[in-house]
Amino acid sequence: MGRHYSKTKRKAKPQTVMLTDRDVVVIEALFRFVILSTDQLFQLAGGGRDGFRKRMRLLYDAGFVARPSIQNELFRYGAKRPTIYTLGKEGAEYLKVVCGLAVPTGIDWERKARDRKGMRGQFKVLHDLGANGAVISLNAALSAVEGIVTLSPDELVKQSPDWTQKAKFPFSIPTRFKWVDGRQHDRTVIPDGMVAYIDHRMEAPVKALLFIEFDQEMDVNRSDVTQSSIRQKIACYSSMFKDNTVKKRFGFDAFRVLFVTSGSSKHLQTMCECCQEYRTKTVRDVPAFPFFFSTVNDLDSAENPLSNFWRDGGGVYKGIIRLD
Repeated sequence: MGRHYSKTKRKAKPQTVMLTDRDVVVIEALFRFVILSTDQLFQLAGGGRDGFRKRMRLLYDAGFVARPSIQNELFRYGAKRPTIYTLGKEGAEYLKVVCGLAVPTGIDWERKARDRKGMRGQFKVLHDLGANGAVISLNAALSAVEGIVTLSPDELVKQSPDWTQKAKFPFSIPTRFKWVDGRQHDRTVIPDGMVAYIDHRMEAPVKALLFIEFDQEMDVNRSDVTQSSIRQKIACYSSMFKDNTVKKRFGFDAFRVLFVTSGSSKHLQTMCECCQEYRTKTVRDVPAFPFFFSTVNDLDSAENPLSNFWRDGGGVYKGIIRLD
């Protein structure tokens, strides 16, 4: 009978690891996304699945990646018990010294992994995994379309206006929106995820952004403007459309907001109705096409994440982009 090793405790004497190109993909992905599951990392790195799981164990024991202990309580009674990872101390050092990435200094990466705890920590982990999964699936689908080139967040910033490149938080986007009471309010939007791409299939290339908002059955029509709600997010993104914020901030032509909910089809319907009501009664001059809605189940089961299982801001089933 084989020896059993703890899922969240490293071997006392780890094996020496010489990093491969696939290992570097894993480490860079954890630096970008912060937290990912084995399946999500495999989707990015590829190769053989069984060998990949064994390799992840070696990277964990050697300190290149970390396994937050919160997964023990999060998946204890679940039918599926995925392994989740964050960046490890050795991985951060490798990215900084060897790859030359701007990895923040003075961060205890192992402590960051341990600090995810309690119900709030569980909620945040599931939220981040959901948002990251949507970004990975959409990015892969776009990359598979001939004539479309995707950009990483760093690449997006580098081609943005100078003032965006110099911004400390380029993806923290200030908005001024109109609430249902007719008053104007200010709120900063930080999307849960983002995919940038350039579509060269047109005579004039189209640069577009997909903002991902991952919903865990948030209150849809909350009346208090100071509290987060789906209606508040729709209001913020509506103001971004009216003010041409994406063009000014990133130099991109268009954007879509993709709301992905872990809730039921009924909850999805309520979100769509909220979008329709806000657009027709509060702002009136914002069209349906910047907004798209889907459930996690529909996104995960779709043959192509870009196809017409999405519902737009008017409730019509559409694809995110033209696929032909």
